[in-house]
Amino acid sequence: MVAAYESYSEHRSCLLLFRDMVRRGRPRPNDFTYPPLLRFCSDLEIARWLFDEMPKGNVVSWTAIIPGYARLGKTGNVLLLFDEMPERDIPSWSAVIAGCTQNGLFLEAISLFRVSLSSGRGAKLWSG
Repeated sequence: MVAAYESYSEHRSCLLLFRDMVRRGRPRPNDFTYPPLLRFCSDLEIARWLFDEMPKGNVVSWTAIIPGYARLGKTGNVLLLFDEMPERDIPSWSAVIAGCTQNGLFLEAISLFRVSLSSGRGAKLWSG
């Protein structure tokens, strides 16, 4: 439901549903609950609180917070979070590279792309 509200830009309904989930304790928020909240959250403190409240962050949850920081011009936070990610996939690499380019950090974006190519999966990461 949270994701459905977010996909229709029903942010208020999304937050109210989340609040009710937390208050009632059921259903319990899980890894699928937090990413939609993080995607539209424009308040950095609330976004970080949501991120820290996640029961167990997965690559989707970690990736969801990166565009929010980038949108606010917090590229230092973007790079720090990316460095701390326990796992990375194509969307996470894309998010951090996009965040750098959106903020004019073109050399960092190119450097990150090169690192992604030389990472454990190499070129398979981008070629499928």
